[in-house]
Amino acid sequence: METIKRQDAINKLVDDDIDSFVTGHYDGDDSYAASLLEYGHKGYAEYTNEELASELFERFDFNKFNVIED
Repeated sequence: METIKRQDAINKLVDDDIDSFVTGHYDGDDSYAASLLEYGHKGYAEYTNEELASELFERFDFNKFNVIED
């Protein structure tokens, strides 16, 4: 299990989103960005530490994360 500070977890998720936007655009598939813009996103700063850990788990090869306060 990897321990990660809250702001580092947020930054990691934002970076992953940006990478997905750019990659999708270059591949001609803007559906991920379009979905977020159309349906919204509550923002990672509004996530609980548990929600951040869950999102990291799903995105990064199912590695478990423990999100702690900065």
